[in-house]
Amino acid sequence: MDNNESVYDHADKYIISSDIFSKNSEYFLPRKNKTLIICSGNIIQTGNIETVGRDSDLIELYTALERFIKSETGDEGTSELTAREIEVLKELVNGLTIKEIADKLCISANTAVSHRKNISAKLGIRSISGLSVYAIMNGLV
Repeated sequence: MDNNESVYDHADKYIISSDIFSKNSEYFLPRKNKTLIICSGNIIQTGNIETVGRDSDLIELYTALERFIKSETGDEGTSELTAREIEVLKELVNGLTIKEIADKLCISANTAVSHRKNISAKLGIRSISGLSVYAIMNGLV
């Protein structure tokens, strides 16, 4: 983080824009469990990463901030996903369709759909953009 790195190193939590995150991801990735990203769109809960949409109403914003402030600083990682779910997640984030993922991983389309549902259920993330944020923050892509 350039000249201000020593100032940021002592922070307990970080609230940053998605632009700041993308420009300084090498700094914030190791601190993902104590970073809140403000981005366009709606709130996305990604396990130990919280994002808040700029267009969120006050109740959503308050709830997200409260959850973020009360959250533990322990790193959860990706241990809740199986190895196969991580493979499917990587391919989803890379833009492959369910059929393409099934063909690439030599599984049926129904199995790929099941993995996608399980990933969404485990992480509480339904959108590809939310899954992308999760994958980036956990170093999967």
